[in-house]
Amino acid sequence: MSDGVKKIAYSGYVPSERGVFSGLDFKQMISDALKKKEIPIKKAEDSISFNHEKVAALSQLQSLLNSFSSSLSNIKGINAGQIGTDLLQAKKVVLSSSNAEKADGFLKVTPGYNFPNENFTLEVTQLAQNRIVQTVGFSSISSSATNLSGNHDNVNLFTPGTFALNGSNITVAEGDTLQNVVNKINYYSSSTNVTAKIINPSASNFRIMLESSVVGSGSTITFNDVDNVLNNVFSPAAIQVGQNAIVKYNDNVIIEKPSNTINDFMEGLTINLYNPTTYSGQPFKVKVAVAEDVDKAIGGIEDFIAQYNALVKFITQQQGRDEDGNYYDSAKIRRDEYITNILSDIRSVAAELSFAEDSSLKIGVNYLDKVPANPSTNEPEYKGLLSLDKELMMQAMESDFKRVIKKFRFEVSGDISQLNVYKRGEDIRNGNVVLDINISRSAADIVRATYNGATFNMTFTPYDSMDLSKGGRIKGQNSTAMQGYEFGYSGLGTEVKNLQISQGVADHIFERIKEAASETSTTGRTIVENEILEIIKSNELYKNQITIHTERMQKEKDDLLMRYAEMEAKIAQYQSMMDFLTAQSDYLNKR
Repeated sequence: MSDGVKKIAYSGYVPSERGVFSGLDFKQMISDALKKKEIPIKKAEDSISFNHEKVAALSQLQSLLNSFSSSLSNIKGINAGQIGTDLLQAKKVVLSSSNAEKADGFLKVTPGYNFPNENFTLEVTQLAQNRIVQTVGFSSISSSATNLSGNHDNVNLFTPGTFALNGSNITVAEGDTLQNVVNKINYYSSSTNVTAKIINPSASNFRIMLESSVVGSGSTITFNDVDNVLNNVFSPAAIQVGQNAIVKYNDNVIIEKPSNTINDFMEGLTINLYNPTTYSGQPFKVKVAVAEDVDKAIGGIEDFIAQYNALVKFITQQQGRDEDGNYYDSAKIRRDEYITNILSDIRSVAAELSFAEDSSLKIGVNYLDKVPANPSTNEPEYKGLLSLDKELMMQAMESDFKRVIKKFRFEVSGDISQLNVYKRGEDIRNGNVVLDINISRSAADIVRATYNGATFNMTFTPYDSMDLSKGGRIKGQNSTAMQGYEFGYSGLGTEVKNLQISQGVADHIFERIKEAASETSTTGRTIVENEILEIIKSNELYKNQITIHTERMQKEKDDLLMRYAEMEAKIAQYQSMMDFLTAQSDYLNKR
């Protein structure tokens, strides 16, 4: 390349869309030359865009799975030691009385899930209360509340010295104000169970009120005042004495407790007392009726069906195809075998609600094999949705409540006294298990389980290794039908338990989607969240690919531009030379 050409090509000259001298469309030529190079960039950009939409779809799927899991938790049954809501075991309490006052203004009854249906009466004779005493009145809280040291002349003032309150020594100094005395008393509150505060019932009538934090007949406020420090400041009679709550149960059982919250009278029952049950000076009884809360149970099943249908619809939409077999534009979770299996699993289990029904008990849940596509709303054909006939379910629950809810929840029934289910396995959906417990046998043979004709051992871990009769934990061994089960046992150690294990639809589905809806122990994320993370990582790789291809394209583009500039410069040089020769020829011809 000549120096002139170099000067033109590398001095910043850039050819126009059409070369000035060549008349060539350089822009189109460069675009055509680089078109194939743009293909991998366009593919990467399309992948990133699709992945963004897939992440949004998976996030929505995770939200639906979480909501569905929560709904299932409300009706699948609760093992001992677990915290949660069991809507199918919820109890409804109706309080009534013969007087004009509302019964719930006097007491509240809260039964636990396992409390039986029962009708009884309660009559609140007296509430539990603590002991309260107070001083005589003082005219000021900021002036001295004491006599001079050694002086007891004014009986309405403290005398400097030390007195004991419930065993703790409190020293009053000369010149102490009421507030000073209150602060000194409260300093020992943790050991005396007594708190002090200043009250002002009327003008210039300030008093110290002492209140025991202990409720009931054991509530005490006791002074030991050898030096007469109190000097008759405290009134001789308490303004409130400590006493226990007294309640009559069914007229013939007297309940006496040192609290207005009674939760140890009957297992699974809590009674909150608000006021003695009297009206116009006459005592009355509150009638209590405890029964299943059918409305809550049906509400829980309704929510389960709504969440189930929402999940089935969403997955169907995300994996749907048109009549030609092409995926819908809205289908972002395509060819995802794990998600497809979730849909297949939950539909197959849900179908049991309808297929398992017999003529003697229709529970009102229908499994819809097909719901036709709706072109007006762009909804595809749905398979396996559920519908609910509330009136029919209400009738079924009124007829046989336990039989209805058994179709949804996990239950261990039969001889379950002294047994609590802490963990459950997955190998027995419906079946009978016999536990033969005998603490006189060897440690490995204390518990024998029999299921489907096979007998095998379960491990027994005693609560007290020195006394096996105090009970212990019974745990299923791996590779046996009872694998995963764990019971708390509080019996004496020699008995046979006949158990019936049944797994309802809600519990079965919960176990199927548990991995998708619950965080795994290894990553702290759900399987769907792990998939989202992998997609985000792949997008970063695509972005790197785009950067690399873009840089290469820009380099090739710059190179082509330089070459075209060089060519344009040469053409310009030749054109200039031709113009010069033409001018010389014309000049010579004119001579």
